[in-house]
Amino acid sequence: MNLWIVLEAIVFGQLVVALLIAYSLRNVTTTPLGRKLMGVAFVFLAQSVMAIVIYQKWSSMGYGVDVSGPLLGVSSLSLVGLILLYIIVKS
Repeated sequence: MNLWIVLEAIVFGQLVVALLIAYSLRNVTTTPLGRKLMGVAFVFLAQSVMAIVIYQKWSSMGYGVDVSGPLLGVSSLSLVGLILLYIIVKS
């Protein structure tokens, strides 16, 4: 299986979790902490969209496992971090 497809799926998962975080924070944006957390959620949203575009470009340019392999680890850890942030926001 092409690692670029796996990477794009992981980043799409990040995008979904970031949207869930933003949706969960919609009622607390009146507090200073809520506004800051909403800003963090939008940073993650922007990062996810940019990563999808960049990964598609690199995939079409023919970059192989030497690039996609390490990015798989980084993207997986980022997804775990976002899930932990979502759990914290929901509680």
